Amino acid sequence: MKKCISRGYMALVTALVVFLAYGIISFAAEGKVQITDTTGKVGEEITIPVSISTAGEPIGDGSLTLNYDSAMLEFVGGDNASGGDGVVSLNASGTGTETSLNYTIVFKCIGEGNTVLQSTGSTAYLFSDETLYLPDVSTNITIAAAGTSEQVLASGGDGLLEISGVQYTIYNDFTDALIPVGFSRTTVNYNGADYNAVVQDASGVKFVFVKSGDSDPIYAMYNESDNHFVLAKQVQLINDQYIYVLGEASNTDKLPKTFGETTLDMNGLVFPVWQDSENKEFYLVNALGPSGQIAFYQYDTTDKTYQRYVERTSEKVGETKEKGQLLDQIKNEVSDNLLKIAIIIVAIIIIMLIIIIVIASKLRNVTDELNQLYDDYDEKNDLPKKKTREQFIRKDDDYEIEYDDYMEEDHDAFMDDEYDDYDEFDDYDDESYETKPLPQTKNKKSASKKSSKKKYDIEFIDL
Repeated sequence: MKKCISRGYMALVTALVVFLAYGIISFAAEGKVQITDTTGKVGEEITIPVSISTAGEPIGDGSLTLNYDSAMLEFVGGDNASGGDGVVSLNASGTGTETSLNYTIVFKCIGEGNTVLQSTGSTAYLFSDETLYLPDVSTNITIAAAGTSEQVLASGGDGLLEISGVQYTIYNDFTDALIPVGFSRTTVNYNGADYNAVVQDASGVKFVFVKSGDSDPIYAMYNESDNHFVLAKQVQLINDQYIYVLGEASNTDKLPKTFGETTLDMNGLVFPVWQDSENKEFYLVNALGPSGQIAFYQYDTTDKTYQRYVERTSEKVGETKEKGQLLDQIKNEVSDNLLKIAIIIVAIIIIMLIIIIVIASKLRNVTDELNQLYDDYDEKNDLPKKKTREQFIRKDDDYEIEYDDYMEEDHDAFMDDEYDDYDEFDDYDDESYETKPLPQTKNKKSASKKSSKKKYDIEFIDL
């Protein structure tokens, strides 16, 4: 019995420790991996920057594994990078002062078309040795044919245009590698000249590629009806789904009054956005969606994500606003005090472990004492003797026994005297009977009957 109880306590303590340890392991800080989309030409080398960052805590070690298509790219080298045969390994360590680790990868472009650089595994820690979770990410690499002219003007026009005060040149001679998913090749007519362009299959909206100086080509949405260009920025949603953030918006009158116009720098391009004055972590951008609809998309500056914005009625705005403010407040408090929360959780877990150990120890001591009592009782062979009948006799029982004895003796003496008297009486009767006759007695009842009885004679007369 003692062994069973002890094993039960040990199993309980072990299960609790494993559960709490699992909770500690699963509580890991979340980091971010950033890789920039890149373009190049066959035969040229391209440099791809990669960074691992935390939410503000000092970073420790960071390792990242990336896969690439060896038929399209050839690994050359880089900072904190090594690889070959389709795999690149990035490794770096922090000193306790920085919150991010930076890497660079240098590839040589050997094939034309689109390819993807995909992360397949990571191991990272904060400087405090806490695990840093890193999500898997990917980036697109566009490789054009060798010898393609970077700036080719279409015949019949100069191909120069101005957008938001900046001079651009139409990038006319682009390859199919630059055509995004959901688009087809087409042409647009600008100032009497035809230029190569792309058109979205779902909407019919057309884009041209424009350049400013030696910069990479960017998108510009073109409206042939009014000969108007609007800068656009391709942003990936999920997999092959993209939106195209536009540099203008004409439907701002439908926005709530809490949104005010401002600007946002997106990789060197400045776009107009509308910020919520009551929740400044969110912006609205005007964009062309995958379905071909131009609408507002909400941009989360913390998570770096986009989601289509749904217009709300005035009644729902207040409710959503209050909920959003509460959630944002909680989120801000948690993010600002993440380290404190982690310390408090660890302290609570340690205190719980101490309490469990103390309780288990006390229970074990009580069990040992009970087991000792059982053992002492089993070792005793002299069990209490069985009591005799006399030990259970009460005082009234003693009285009953004495009374019974007395009555028995008295009865015997009485009976002896009676027998003696009877014998004497018997002798007396015998003597009297022999000497004197018994007196005769008359039956008074019979005599009275005889005296009262009369005899009547009845004579019958003939008539």
